[in-house]
Amino acid sequence: MWGHHHERQADRAHRAEERHERKEERLHDRAVDAALHGNLFKAAKLENKAHNQHHKAEMAHHREMAHENGAHHGHFGHHDHHGHHHHHSPSPPIHHHHHHTHTPPPNTGFIPPPANYPTGSVAPPPAATGYPANPYGPPPPQQYPGPGAYPNPYGNPPPYPR
Repeated sequence: MWGHHHERQADRAHRAEERHERKEERLHDRAVDAALHGNLFKAAKLENKAHNQHHKAEMAHHREMAHENGAHHGHFGHHDHHGHHHHHSPSPPIHHHHHHTHTPPPNTGFIPPPANYPTGSVAPPPAATGYPANPYGPPPPQQYPGPGAYPNPYGNPPPYPR
């Protein structure tokens, strides 16, 4: 009884996996087409949808594997002792197409020092900003009003017990 249930669910999960893979590939192709036409916002949106379909295909694959295991090991992993077990030879590996778009890391302007540069031992030279020094000197530290500067509109809380 439970073997048939697991086989049916495994078949459903397998079909869902294939469907999500087809959708992923179609969305990825549309994203490439949009990018080639200069519509980068649409391309990014479609690529995100393709990624979601890839995730759904992976989840369906995990469901399929779980139900295949359930079909071979009985309900909740217990061996059913009525009838003999059908052990199938392992199926050939399914080739999944993984499409990834690689974007270069953001240009932060940071260039790592050469390997022979002694980092941390000497202060680096001041950065040239292109602006003249502030003739008034550094700004004063921020002064925040002390406690009690603003009245509490809800009244004062009761004192804490000691």
